Amino acid sequence: MCVGALPATIGVPPGGAVAFLAAGLVHDKKRFRLDQRDRSDMTMINLDPFDLALLAALQTDGRSTHQQLAERIHLSPSQIGRRLARLEADGVITGYRVVLSPPSLGLGVLVFTSVKLAHHGDTIVERFREDILLLEEVQECYSVAGEADYLLRIMVPDLPTLAEFTMKKLMRVPGVESVRSNIVLTALKRDGPLPLSHLR
Repeated sequence: MCVGALPATIGVPPGGAVAFLAAGLVHDKKRFRLDQRDRSDMTMINLDPFDLALLAALQTDGRSTHQQLAERIHLSPSQIGRRLARLEADGVITGYRVVLSPPSLGLGVLVFTSVKLAHHGDTIVERFREDILLLEEVQECYSVAGEADYLLRIMVPDLPTLAEFTMKKLMRVPGVESVRSNIVLTALKRDGPLPLSHLR
């Protein structure tokens, strides 16, 4: 996707139309709200230098075989296998996946969207979560503290599709009061490995 030098913003107030702007901010009443239910389990797992080296290697290449990992970390393949099994059982390694190329699949627009709810009753919040899970365009959704209630990472083929998605799907989710979207022009860094230096 080729776009100009300035970041584009989509703003959708209640009942309003989609407007594409070169720059703009919406100053809403600031609100600090932290949903305790969204906090992850912060239990730390004891990791030794071999574990950290193994995790770093897997973040670089998740398809590495036990033999390849053994050569890099200077352990036997059987030791690698046991460590992987333990890291998986302890929840440090939560899964393995294939990373697809969005442009090769016709997905040319990446958007970060902030969403504000009209109110925060349990029913509205739960309904919002249920409906967001059904929208395949939403890659990630986080409950956040600050001016917005949720931050979404959205992927769509083009700007017309984004406008249609915003008006016909996102704005129709019960409880949504307003939406502000920032369209990504260039990705300077993405899918970076988790930092592990603080554990060494």
